[in-house]
Amino acid sequence: MLVGNNTVAKPFQLKVSNRKLIMNVLKKGGAFSIADISSVTGISRQTVTKAIDHFIATKIVVSIGKGDSTDSGGKKPVLFSLTPELKFMVILTRVRYFTISLYSLAAEAAIAATERIPIPIQGSFDDFLRLIRQKSSDFMSDQNIAEEVIYGISLIVPGVVEGNQVLRFNPFNKNWGQDIPIAEKMNKLFEKAKVIFIDNISRVAGIGTIRNSANRFQYSRVVTLYTFEGIAGCLFHQGELISLSSPIIGEFGHMLIDPDSSIICNCGCYGCFEALVSPVSIRNRIQSEPDLESFLTFVGKPLNEILFCDIVSGSDRGFVCCIDELARLASYFARVFYNIAVVYDPDIFVIEGYYACYNRLFEDAVRDQLSNSIIIPPSRYYRLESDATPLEELELSGAIYKLKEHFFSDDAIYY
Repeated sequence: MLVGNNTVAKPFQLKVSNRKLIMNVLKKGGAFSIADISSVTGISRQTVTKAIDHFIATKIVVSIGKGDSTDSGGKKPVLFSLTPELKFMVILTRVRYFTISLYSLAAEAAIAATERIPIPIQGSFDDFLRLIRQKSSDFMSDQNIAEEVIYGISLIVPGVVEGNQVLRFNPFNKNWGQDIPIAEKMNKLFEKAKVIFIDNISRVAGIGTIRNSANRFQYSRVVTLYTFEGIAGCLFHQGELISLSSPIIGEFGHMLIDPDSSIICNCGCYGCFEALVSPVSIRNRIQSEPDLESFLTFVGKPLNEILFCDIVSGSDRGFVCCIDELARLASYFARVFYNIAVVYDPDIFVIEGYYACYNRLFEDAVRDQLSNSIIIPPSRYYRLESDATPLEELELSGAIYKLKEHFFSDDAIYY
């Protein structure tokens, strides 16, 4: 067998390479026989058997009984799967609450989760982390899970995260300060966890979108745009996240779209994208429109509950206040897409969250503005897509994927 630089693989290298190929089959989930794995990988049954014995000895794989006989009869094959004993925990924090979810190595879906737990912003950041620790301990106790079987913990936070270590900007409470060494603090609270990941909420949501629609995006350059109470996003190339050195890359919500605006952003600047398109800004702009009351009657909501999806519904019904506002919002999005395009030139923009419910009127307005640029050639076509999956599902999907990928990338499990 040839490896890098056309050199012949040594027996030990070949053994490790085979084990990784076999694990690639097992980590898809489900039960497999020796014959199944051999057929998929092209590795001999004898070699597969030895690799399975290795994984059983390290408690990563277990036998789960026998499968069905083949059409030609014979013994029922023994089936193997990843061990359900090894657990992962995802702590998903939002601006006002957090949840804790428990996952098994052998399954994609959470095996248990807490209800939403309010974040006590009146205390300190350390008080918040201590509450996370207390609720995590209570949760593990309720599930009869020993802390020793928790391989990794992923703490997902909004804000700017640098190097999976430091929370440069926190959106929870300005009094909590900035440049918080969050990974160091978590490691002290969860000393038995082998791995602790700190990641940005928009990044894991982007990974969730790409992983859930791999066939659609695997050959494209994609930008995901996470729209919730803040806006951020990710750059992907052929299904892989482009990891960049600066934590602020992807903070699309803080692009200055209108520096002369009187609307101030949480970051302290005026005219940031996320401030201009926030629900509060939308409500302020439409509050004096002549047909506002008719529109509010149509949606059955007071003004202080209006969101983008209501504007979309109103534009579909012909309300002028909504049509005008939709055009204004489309112009803001078009400016952001243009700024991204001249740097990365993606094939597809995918909107997640609040703005995933856009309509054809919005999409056409964005396209019209992009096509008016003399920089972008008329032949350049950008696809605009939406991912209507609930954000929490995307966030959890991306978070557990990253945790498991870290586990499977550890060479120690193959030696």
